[in-house]
Amino acid sequence: MPVQENNVKEQTWQDNQNKKDYLNGYLAAKRKEKMTLDQIQQLRLNEMCPSVKYDDMPHGSNITDMSGYAVKMDELMEELERDRLNAIEKYTEIYHKIKLVEDEREREILTYRYLLGERWEIICGIMGLSWRRIHQIHAKSLKNFKIA
Repeated sequence: MPVQENNVKEQTWQDNQNKKDYLNGYLAAKRKEKMTLDQIQQLRLNEMCPSVKYDDMPHGSNITDMSGYAVKMDELMEELERDRLNAIEKYTEIYHKIKLVEDEREREILTYRYLLGERWEIICGIMGLSWRRIHQIHAKSLKNFKIA
C-alpha cells in the first residue's frame, strides 16, 4: 500500500510541475522577446557609437559595408516579431484556460503569478492573505487547472 501511495504522490507532484511549466510559458516567451529586443538595441548601439582603440583616437565601427548590419538587423527584427506573436499566443491560451478555473481566488492567484509575473509576497499583499494561505489556494488551483 505505501508504494502505491508514493506513486500517487509522485504522479500528483509531476502533474503539478507540468502545469507550472505550462503556466510559466508566457513569462518565458516574454523573457525571450526582451532578450531579442536587447540584442537589437545593442546592435544599434554598436553601429552608432564610435569605438576607442589603443591609440586613444575615436574610430568608427569596423563594419565598412552597411549591408551586413542591415541583414543582421532584419533577422533580429523578424525574430522579434515571431517572439511577440508567440508571447501573445501563449498569453491568450493560458488566459483562457485560467478563466475555466471555477474559484475566483484560484483564478486571481494564477493570473497574478503566471500572467503578471508577481512574486508571492506581492500576491499576499494584494489579496490580503498569508503566505501559507496563498500557497494552499495555489496548490488547489493547480489541482483544478486543466492543461488540455
